[in-house]
Amino acid sequence: MEIKHIRYFVAVAEEEHVGRAAERLNIAPSAISRRIQDLEIDLGTELFERLPRGIRLTPAGRDFLDSSRQMLDLLRVSRERMRRFASGPNGSLILGHGDAVTYIARPLINQLMTLQARYPGISLQLRLMSVPEREAQLLDGRIDAALVHSRPGNARSIESLPIGTAPYVAFVAKSAARGWGPSVPIAQLAGTSLVMWPRFINALTFDDLLQRLAVGGYQPTGVLETPDVVSIFARVAAGGAVFVGPTSLTPLMPDNVTPIVLDDLDLSLESWLIWRRGHTSAVLDNLLEQLGGSR
Repeated sequence: MEIKHIRYFVAVAEEEHVGRAAERLNIAPSAISRRIQDLEIDLGTELFERLPRGIRLTPAGRDFLDSSRQMLDLLRVSRERMRRFASGPNGSLILGHGDAVTYIARPLINQLMTLQARYPGISLQLRLMSVPEREAQLLDGRIDAALVHSRPGNARSIESLPIGTAPYVAFVAKSAARGWGPSVPIAQLAGTSLVMWPRFINALTFDDLLQRLAVGGYQPTGVLETPDVVSIFARVAAGGAVFVGPTSLTPLMPDNVTPIVLDDLDLSLESWLIWRRGHTSAVLDNLLEQLGGSR
């Protein structure tokens, strides 16, 4: 069985006529007939019923048609990728994100930096935007990929790759956490205000965290929203405020702030790279290869 057998078979199946398939492929009808016969002998079953006028697929033929189209699609995609790799990646990659991406998704940032160092001709852009904006701009082509913190449900239009997870802890000023130990119940945070990333960035996560803290017995005296991690930790270090966030932010934590495990908070931040299904980009292909993903 060769690729040309598959191409001839698909053409005949779609035209339901050897002559029309021959015109479509610019090949003699006798050559197509011979290849179809060879294919049937190789597969050990008839793929077509011969009718007085034209032909039609047998049940086996209908099943093989689906497989044949998949094989041709795979071949086309593979050839396109090899052509792009042969010339090296070029162009740009626009990535939408919603938070301190440098610390939340360190593996992704490391690979982006490696990619740009290897291919200086490419352009990488990071854009801060809310979750709805990320998905909308991904689908309409304004960005190439996005970082999100939950697996997208729109699997028909969006592909995804997990790139990390980090449990949530409470970041507290060391002076306020004296005698607490490495872990405490959520209610231990009572009497403090809560610093959070702005709700517009990810309303679902924002609301979910507040609800979980409330169930655990913590009602903050106030909520301060800021997108800047340095400002968040500065506010916590000043005392009277806590920040509940992923452990991946620990490298940015100042010396006078400490992470405390909350015994009754079972919450982790997942990081996913998402992109539009079928989107063609040499830069994105190389990034996925480095991250260990595939299309």
